[in-house]
Amino acid sequence: MRFAHSLLVAGASLASLALAQSPTPDLIVLTNDPVVLIDNYDQTFPSNCAGYSLASGCFQTILGIYYPAGSGPTALGYSNAKRPVLIQLRGANANNQVPTQLSWFQTYVLPHGFVGVDPNYAPVLPGEDYTVSLADIRVLVQYLRHYHEWFNIDPDKIFVFGRSFGAIMSMGVGLREDAQDLSSSAPFAHQSSRPNFLIPFSGMADMNCLAAQVLWGDLLQLWFPVSSAPGATVAQKNADSPLWWLTHPELYNRAWTPRICLGYAPPSGLPCGQYIDPHDGGYAAILQNGIDELVMKTNEAHVGLAQHLVTSAGDLYAFGEAMADAMNWAKQQLVPQTDTLYLVPPKTPITPLGSSQALRVVGAEPGALVGYFAGFTTGSVFVPNCSNIQVGLLDFFPLGWKFADSSGQAQLNVFAPPQAIGLDLVLHVADFARCETSQLLHKTWSE
Repeated sequence: MRFAHSLLVAGASLASLALAQSPTPDLIVLTNDPVVLIDNYDQTFPSNCAGYSLASGCFQTILGIYYPAGSGPTALGYSNAKRPVLIQLRGANANNQVPTQLSWFQTYVLPHGFVGVDPNYAPVLPGEDYTVSLADIRVLVQYLRHYHEWFNIDPDKIFVFGRSFGAIMSMGVGLREDAQDLSSSAPFAHQSSRPNFLIPFSGMADMNCLAAQVLWGDLLQLWFPVSSAPGATVAQKNADSPLWWLTHPELYNRAWTPRICLGYAPPSGLPCGQYIDPHDGGYAAILQNGIDELVMKTNEAHVGLAQHLVTSAGDLYAFGEAMADAMNWAKQQLVPQTDTLYLVPPKTPITPLGSSQALRVVGAEPGALVGYFAGFTTGSVFVPNCSNIQVGLLDFFPLGWKFADSSGQAQLNVFAPPQAIGLDLVLHVADFARCETSQLLHKTWSE
């Protein structure tokens, strides 16, 4: 469905809703079955921008809200449980006049039970930078949380998907400063602007990895005028890099980190510093290593356990075919997780003489004794007195035991002989006293 401008301007003929409950948004119902709503999350503008020109800025904060079949707000007669939300952030630097992505949501998002949110947000103009766009997205998340009761959505299950520039913005709203201000007189500002889950696809992650001449260089110069300028320092490039935001939560007062699903095409093979394409698939491994660095720094084991990579060879921007994998990941985040310990993938190569491998686990009970195991075959297992452990190694052999330190981390150093190269090993860590396990980590050393 495309929303025509004439339909929006005629919004006066469509009744705005009122609910005997506060707060209640002043929005427009385009259809009731299925529910399609339209509003302006900048509440200084009317929901349909009636009487405002395109140059006014009103249309920059228009959004569509789409519900799965058979669900919607209670004010419209629906009684379903609160739904999770997926926001889609556009790429490039221009909006459609009004939201146009309903068919995309109907294909990839709504069938999975998520409410779809299709927003415009401010493009970056000369003399500005990406923070202009980011400010709007923060307000959007606050808007959804402020009105979550009316919208019948779960304020703790907000996912932000973005591609290209939208991917950078998804990481910005999730990893940089939270706009929440409990002292503000504006009720919106009392809400957190940090979403719970991030799905950035094909997003530039580190300005330091880009070559001197890159594709879409004009846009990068517009969005990042300082870090893309000739002679920009490493510190200036770091300040505009999602990798830096991810691994330095202390700089952004980030007390917790959203779970992350990454989407990239295969890497070009170029080294960091020579990326010609800002969407280079090499950013996937860089960000995954950044997640591991963060987890070891902050003990956020759940962030490590949740990380996932969607690889799409036929869809550079991972906007279509890869969404099935991404939505399966999103649904998995809605159920209680079984693993609680995160085993950080070892990153040291194996030399012709072998090498020492550090197997670090995060999220254990301080002082707990954890066991390290390796094997080749996984399947259903029975562990006495631990009925929750139902999948494990069928042919395991012990590597050793370690007590977790005061932060809940333990590290076992093991020697990996050159014969291990090419083997599909599976590593597993368990605290049998508390019936806690790590993920089953498949590790194949190629060198």
